[in-house]
Amino acid sequence: MTLDDRVTIVEARRRAAQTAQFGSREAKSGTFGSMATNQQFATRLLTEAIAADRSWASWQAANDLLTDCEVQNAVGALELQGIDAIRLALFRDAVLGSYRLSDPVGNGSDTDKISLCRAAALVAEPSMHELLTSRQWAMDIGYSPNMVDFGVSGNRRMLDKFQQYIVPVCKTDTPALSQFLEYRKILKPIRDRLLAHAQATDRLQHLTIDETSHFIRLTLELASDFAVVMNGSALSAESVQEYNRLEAKRFWSIAFRGAVDQHREYMVKHPEAK
Repeated sequence: MTLDDRVTIVEARRRAAQTAQFGSREAKSGTFGSMATNQQFATRLLTEAIAADRSWASWQAANDLLTDCEVQNAVGALELQGIDAIRLALFRDAVLGSYRLSDPVGNGSDTDKISLCRAAALVAEPSMHELLTSRQWAMDIGYSPNMVDFGVSGNRRMLDKFQQYIVPVCKTDTPALSQFLEYRKILKPIRDRLLAHAQATDRLQHLTIDETSHFIRLTLELASDFAVVMNGSALSAESVQEYNRLEAKRFWSIAFRGAVDQHREYMVKHPEAK
């Protein structure tokens, strides 16, 4: 990719972000405004996926720092038992938050559920799929005339990926790529235990760390792609995860620093306690 290519892509994203906030000055079809409900749904879906990833990043950061012997000693000596409760809450929020974002959609009020399956049902409608992959929609969401082909290509690619992983009805439809559903099946036992407020989840946590990480990341990627198609711009999964992990590490480093400093001060005053 040349520098010129990167510049035009950045410009396209800037225009798309403007459109998502203010609407396109070049939109001529009038469709942009009538899609407001679906666009708000896409934004909400991504927001909840980001929240689940933030909880997971915080849980991971806390665990990583607790492998430090000095942190372990400080937490133990000060009897900070609340740390375990906080970690369990973060784990619960991450798993339940991401898991419900792929819950199946039924009839009635269920159709308003914030779920990837609802998004799959929406884009599976021939007329909607045709609209979202059209040149006019690319202009409606903010791509300038010289970037319309880029927008159309990107929308088609993201929708293809989305539909390979997510189907409207998981019980009767089979996705081309089964990885996402396999992760969901693996996480179901621990999700059920969390819903039952079971406390003995440590063993399950460690058994499903990799699967949970992959599941949360894929949920975030699919929600981000859907938001880009619907709104023209959205935070990428990569940028979200990078920020969430830096923020979580900074937070827990500061939180544990106080405990470590307090424990050090105590040990200086009471050397016999060593």
